[in-house]
Amino acid sequence: MASRRPDLSQYPTGFTVLRIFQAVLNIITIVVTSFTINAVVIPGNCLLLVTSSASLLVSTWMAFAHMFSNRLFNYLVATVLDTILTLFWLISFAVLAAQTAVLWAHGTDYCETNKCPDSLKNVTNFYGYVFATCVGLGGLAFLFSCICLIFHGIVSCRQHRYNQIGTNNVSEPIFVGDRHPQGTTEYRPLA
Repeated sequence: MASRRPDLSQYPTGFTVLRIFQAVLNIITIVVTSFTINAVVIPGNCLLLVTSSASLLVSTWMAFAHMFSNRLFNYLVATVLDTILTLFWLISFAVLAAQTAVLWAHGTDYCETNKCPDSLKNVTNFYGYVFATCVGLGGLAFLFSCICLIFHGIVSCRQHRYNQIGTNNVSEPIFVGDRHPQGTTEYRPLA
């Protein structure tokens, strides 16, 4: 009978390397986003910090599961976590991009012609670039997360195809012979 559990060897070879790159990118994102928390706390950078921390944990778990211990890996949990993380990356990327656009708009024209608080001028002068870097890192992490979902889909299709080998599409009864012989049922006397 075919195994219903996906084999880790069915994953493409670049999956573990992608997970390691994703973990390094998450560490860089955490450092840069923590730098922006010092300037101003907005929902975008807080959400990006939480998302990158959760993604770092999942990426580390999957990299270790693929490299060292197959018992640590659960296909359904990995797929669900990657789907949730992809949605979180999309939301945090969009929220931070919208808030960074406001910082850029206020930093270029508005603060030069109108009165702005000094804290907003400082934030928009230097931290606008840092926020833009965070948006770029979030977009790259979203792309990596989408690629991981594609890898899960490839493994799912391979496993589905593997489980379908030898399966009859049309089921017909198989004749193996009579259950009981149709001969006579005479009893012979015992002596």
